[in-house]
Amino acid sequence: MSEIAHEKNVSCILLTLNEESAISKVVGDIRRALPECEIVVVDSSTDRTAEIAEKLGCKVIRQLPPKGYGWAMDAGFKNASGEYIVTLDCDDTYPTEVLPELVRRLDAGADLVSCSRMEKRPQAMKFSHYLANRTFAIAACFVCGARTTDVHTGMRAYRKSMLEALPIEPEGMALPVELQIAPQRLGFNCQEFFIEYRPRIGDSKIVPVEGTIWTFRRIWRWRKFFNPRHAQSTLVSMSLLFPLALLLPNQPAFSQTKPEIKQSKKVAVQSPALYGGGLLMRVKMLNTEGPAALELDTLKADKITVPASQFEIPRGFKEAVSAKEIMLGRGADGLKDFLP
Repeated sequence: MSEIAHEKNVSCILLTLNEESAISKVVGDIRRALPECEIVVVDSSTDRTAEIAEKLGCKVIRQLPPKGYGWAMDAGFKNASGEYIVTLDCDDTYPTEVLPELVRRLDAGADLVSCSRMEKRPQAMKFSHYLANRTFAIAACFVCGARTTDVHTGMRAYRKSMLEALPIEPEGMALPVELQIAPQRLGFNCQEFFIEYRPRIGDSKIVPVEGTIWTFRRIWRWRKFFNPRHAQSTLVSMSLLFPLALLLPNQPAFSQTKPEIKQSKKVAVQSPALYGGGLLMRVKMLNTEGPAALELDTLKADKITVPASQFEIPRGFKEAVSAKEIMLGRGADGLKDFLP
């Protein structure tokens, strides 16, 4: 497949709120990096942003009155036609010259490629924001086991088939946090590398207090345990993360791949939880040399059924998981097994 033909399978999503001073430059930079990609603008502006975007050939989705960042992102995903979906902020803070690298990594097998701003403190980022972002990343690692240095980066590339399988909740702020953590918890191939974060054009749209609350809500939703005692101890421990954020070094950019498959005699259900209308099973394999997961691709099936007798169900979930057989499968409407 030629480079130009391949770019037609890429959609770039911009969420805009009064960005008329930046939209022309950002769209032009995207066109230079990926000339044939589709640009989808989800706009809730009261200025000329949407008008300018339409004249530049973008697909414009109006969301008035504004429904919030999460629903705007959801609208962008649903209206993007590309196999690959790239997101970045429309304020010129992200380097569009790395867009071809994002596409190359998806071509090589990644499901999610994230651009971290946190190799060191960017000059364009306030110290309070830098400290908060370090804290969020440490919390995501401690609570969810997510390996990332930047849960709030606005520049990522996703495989659309992966997005369609994620049981995410668009309501509320800080959806990028969930889009960073959920793929790792579900065993997708996630990669991250560092970029330069530049001064913004226009005003910041950050709402610090409410954004912080929603960030921790998103992190807590994907915690790697369901024990109330653990939950209490974790909340106490998280209160210590803020001062530690300055002391702990950044982890290097990483590449996470799916685990090696090993045979197992029994499965332990770690934390059944309701997501997207279906029961999401967080499981860990027992009687193996190390952690392993049932791999649906290897089994050549979208769903498998396992006798309930092969599951160890924690106290408190006997009634929730009472079937004689338990089905493991993909997507928000079924059951999904993944590493803790």
